[in-house]
Amino acid sequence: MKTYLYIILALCSFVFTNNIVAQWTTIGTHTGVGNDNIEIDFDEINNRLLVASFDAFEIRLKSYSSGIWTNHNSLPAQFDNFMLKADPISGDPWVAVNQNDTLYAYKYDGANWIQQGPKVSTKALGEVDLEFNPTNNHPNICVEITDTTPGFDEVILLFDFNGISWNPIGGSVSNTIYGSYLDLEFDPSNNEPVVVYNKSLSVGNRTVEVRRFSSNVWTIIGSPDVGNNPTYNDISFDFQNNLILNFRNSTILKWNGSTWVQGSNASTTFNNVSVELDPITNNLWFVPDSDWVRELNGIVLYYVGSTIPLLPAWFPRLTFDGVNGNCFVACRDGNNDVLVKEFVRTAIGIEDNRGDKELIVSPNPSMNLIKLSKMYANYSIFSMDGKLVLKGDNVESIDISNLDNAAYLIQVTDFDSRAAIQKIIKQ
Repeated sequence: MKTYLYIILALCSFVFTNNIVAQWTTIGTHTGVGNDNIEIDFDEINNRLLVASFDAFEIRLKSYSSGIWTNHNSLPAQFDNFMLKADPISGDPWVAVNQNDTLYAYKYDGANWIQQGPKVSTKALGEVDLEFNPTNNHPNICVEITDTTPGFDEVILLFDFNGISWNPIGGSVSNTIYGSYLDLEFDPSNNEPVVVYNKSLSVGNRTVEVRRFSSNVWTIIGSPDVGNNPTYNDISFDFQNNLILNFRNSTILKWNGSTWVQGSNASTTFNNVSVELDPITNNLWFVPDSDWVRELNGIVLYYVGSTIPLLPAWFPRLTFDGVNGNCFVACRDGNNDVLVKEFVRTAIGIEDNRGDKELIVSPNPSMNLIKLSKMYANYSIFSMDGKLVLKGDNVESIDISNLDNAAYLIQVTDFDSRAAIQKIIKQ
């Protein structure tokens, strides 16, 4: 049974919830100047990929749509720590950028970069993130700046743009001697901002803090066990709105509402990782420096597509096309050029070459009863760590109400001995 299950799990590293398979394709290589930061985002309004890179002290913006790359005007920049986001309503690219130790925000209107409001902040040290608040579509910028408080070197602030000026939200997020590797996200369940960053009150003794702005107060979310001197933090939310924390040389952690618990059965050595939620499978995808793209399916980390790594690859960034679910990865290659790859999905299910063509599970996700597309001779349901949790014979519907809320694999066999496998979600 274990050998057969391992085969099932191996197949499912290439299988998605709606039976889609895909492959990686290089769609562009753009000449770069130095091994510095890049950022990408997908503009769903205009159906285009946005790619920005820091080269020769300027931000270079390109867009990709219908197989065509378009170069746009560049923007002067002092440091390579900048952030790019597409406005969810207009699709216009926004950039937060450091110019002469001062942080500014710009919007690109298709022809020119237009400064948005006055400066965001002075004494900007470089670390910055930009997101749009889902409640009012206000752009929010989180930034690390020089602190004037005695005993501290840096302070982390979050600013909201009301269309006229940039205003700090709730005072400082945190004071710290070494505050870096910050990331900003909004909780999909309540639209509250959540920030993660490195913090240290003594040199060489660095940890990670995660804070949420709730009821006009910044509060700490638990105390994640991050080991010694973690770096490259990234937070995200899974499809059940669980907060996920990843950082270099550690396991993936999940906040269960009261404490941080292990979110994966595999340790990671991710460096400069980018994490996004796949709109098709509802799984989190990871892309680290010089490594494979991986998918967190339940608590199991799978390689996505080809097992050929994106080598060499620095400053990797990951985003999804929310229209058809294709994934894009941009990174610096060995020549310091900007390499862009697309994960192209096609409508070829596993049943086309691995068995029954008629398996449909509905509803999926489900709280209690799932229905199959026909009567099957037998079925087995496995947890994502490989344990058999439910099985039966001669079924057309299955009661899963007693299962824990999680992702599972269902394997069915029809009366002609044809098998099919699919992922299901118990809510």
